[in-house]
Amino acid sequence: MSIVESILVMLIMLSLLVIVHEYGHFIVARLFKVRVNEFSIFMGPKLFQRTSKKTGMKFSIRALPIGGYCAMEDENGEDTKLGNVKDGSFFAKPKGVRALVFVAGPFMNILLGLVFSIILFSISGFSTNVVSIIDKDHSLIAEYNDTVNADEQITVGDKIISYDGKMVLNPTDYSLFRSMDDDLHSVIEFKKENGKVIEIDFDRTPDKEGEPVKVLGMAFERVESPNFFSIVWYSLKYLLTLVRTVLYSLLWIITGRVGMEAVAGPVGLTTVVSDVIELSGSLTNTIINLLNMAALISVNLGLFNLIPFPGLDGGQLVLVGVEAIRGKRLPAEKQGLISIIGLVILIGISVLVMGNDILRIINGG
Repeated sequence: MSIVESILVMLIMLSLLVIVHEYGHFIVARLFKVRVNEFSIFMGPKLFQRTSKKTGMKFSIRALPIGGYCAMEDENGEDTKLGNVKDGSFFAKPKGVRALVFVAGPFMNILLGLVFSIILFSISGFSTNVVSIIDKDHSLIAEYNDTVNADEQITVGDKIISYDGKMVLNPTDYSLFRSMDDDLHSVIEFKKENGKVIEIDFDRTPDKEGEPVKVLGMAFERVESPNFFSIVWYSLKYLLTLVRTVLYSLLWIITGRVGMEAVAGPVGLTTVVSDVIELSGSLTNTIINLLNMAALISVNLGLFNLIPFPGLDGGQLVLVGVEAIRGKRLPAEKQGLISIIGLVILIGISVLVMGNDILRIINGG
């Protein structure tokens, strides 16, 4: 796939996620009679605009496919500060209403991640956390089974339920927690078909570089043609997996466990899209892999916006909370200054990430 096609796919994906995010703000704002002055698909010069005769809201389609926005009446409180409270003013609404409007955008991204997951598993089926194959040679499970009675052995049909105290809902959870496991000792819980829970301590043998080389030696059950209800239930559990993946990733970045090479912005994601499409091999696999990627990015966008940082929805929620504690609002100009400082920092981080993406592409990484 050409770089132009990859860029186009990435722009469409990110624009869809941003538009759904803004639609979340829009639908809750309208529900509580906040006036929306304009809802725009994409940014930049105007290609099409229609004004609602009923509400006066402008619906726009613009030229640059990089997201969109929902512009509400008196978002920054300038009119309210001057005593000119207009009908449908956002800033004049109660704290709870404003908090719901802020939360609605991230919530819609997380909900979209669930929708993508449902479509994904409808096409591909899914793997459960039930053991379907055990390697009887050169595996840790085989070694363990050789040392215990038959009723204590791990067998086909058993279910892995936790890894070092962390709940395992599916093989993705297992892979995530295994990748987090820095030491050579692991505690894993299995639940047998009769309900009995077995806890196993594994000590892995390191190689010359100190990395563990022995594996558990198991594969998981596949459900190739699930019914709709099992797809929805599995997708809900997978959504929790995506949330945990994003939260652990953010924690690793903050604590320095992973470096800038693990962080990618839109430029870096374009190369990821290109690699995904080239390596998928078929149209069906391409769709499956892009859906999986879109679900993760959508959940990531939703959770990232809930971070209590100025310029993000989470930062706005903090301001609402400060207002609740103080019993009065921060002055509009102070709120605006806080948001501007936050946006400047976020733009700076974005520039750094973009530069890192470009250098990685130049260096062939």
